[in-house]
Amino acid sequence: MQSLRSVPANNSKTAGRARFLLSLAIAMLAPTLSGTCVAQGQKDREFQECPECPVMVGIPAGKFVMGSHAASMVVSTPKPRSMK
Repeated sequence: MQSLRSVPANNSKTAGRARFLLSLAIAMLAPTLSGTCVAQGQKDREFQECPECPVMVGIPAGKFVMGSHAASMVVSTPKPRSMK
């Protein structure tokens, strides 16, 4: 069995394409697999202040960084924030 490093040069495009497709498949499946756990936790935190009010979700206390990265359409400097 050959390792990827010993693949002849003419097959390097095929190996690169296979890695790309595998990465794409994993990226597409990851949100699906983790979404059920997030949805169950979100239902526990939902509340409504009145019958006509929208359903809201409580956000747990903690620290996070708010802002965007340079590749974003709208760039803002990331700043540390906290919620109590």
